[in-house]
Amino acid sequence: MFLIFFSYMMNFWLIGIFLLMIHDISDIFLIFPRAYRDCRTIYKPLLQLMYFLMTFTWIGCRIFMLSYCGVYMAIKGLIEVAYNPSMFDPIVL
Repeated sequence: MFLIFFSYMMNFWLIGIFLLMIHDISDIFLIFPRAYRDCRTIYKPLLQLMYFLMTFTWIGCRIFMLSYCGVYMAIKGLIEVAYNPSMFDPIVL
């Protein structure tokens, strides 16, 4: 809730939506193995496959996508503004 509120109030809605999407994708693959583990009959290879997919999507979404798409692009945008501030000046007609 804090992420949604903070990104809306600071007008960072685009990065807020991106963060919610990558967290939801990894959370879906987190829920399935936990729910399957609570079933009465468990097929261990299927559960291990689900845990592998969960680990792969969690690492892919929360570490690689967040660091590249979120942090790197924000730093790259700041550098562009610092070296070329005239491209962000308002157009006067």
